[in-house]
Amino acid sequence: MKLQKQAILFDMDGTLVGLKPSGRLATLRGALDHFGITDIEQEDADRFWFTAERYKMLENWSIPAEKFWQILDSEELLYLQLQHTVSFRDTGVIRHLSRQRIGLGIVSNSAHISLQSKLKLLNRHLNPGCFNQIVSCSEDAPRPKPCPSGILLGLERMGVAPHEALLVGDSMDDVRAGYAAGVEVAIIDRGEPIKFDSAYPFYRLNSLWKLRSWIVPQAVRFSYASDRVTSVAA
Repeated sequence: MKLQKQAILFDMDGTLVGLKPSGRLATLRGALDHFGITDIEQEDADRFWFTAERYKMLENWSIPAEKFWQILDSEELLYLQLQHTVSFRDTGVIRHLSRQRIGLGIVSNSAHISLQSKLKLLNRHLNPGCFNQIVSCSEDAPRPKPCPSGILLGLERMGVAPHEALLVGDSMDDVRAGYAAGVEVAIIDRGEPIKFDSAYPFYRLNSLWKLRSWIVPQAVRFSYASDRVTSVAA
């Protein structure tokens, strides 16, 4: 399979770097402690991290989402996250893609202070300067993913139309955001318990290295509708 694209946008957490299970639990406990919420177990942390139920969970805890994300991106909890965060080896494909003159960007719900720290974890696999744009949906856009505004902002800054780009992520928030933005989506399987809605079209990746053979620089514009496909297993 070949995809002609001018740009690839990557999600950060779960796509380029991963938080270990112990880190998910410790971070969620640390954030909820600010709101007087205790008795959180690993199952709760995994459900919060990997499903859209997180928004309902915050509502049940009577916690405003905006305030929660601000706490989660605080220096205290960022330091805790980084102690349990690892970069994935297959991010080395980004170095290859940058040599192909494909525009590269990051669109994440994390704050810039978090993104910059996580980019340092990727130094062993790539040069962070490979990325043309880094968008924090929580700071640069009106709303986080699954709202498409962060994706559209990144593409606008790069001068790329939605049909000329691919979004690579790991969650239904990425799938919904890409679909709403008119961008094709590829989901990387990191072995986490994430449920996907088959009503949305997306590609599947078992490794980011697949992008090396999938992506070719786009020479001419083509019809987005004619190239739209449903979920395809790698």
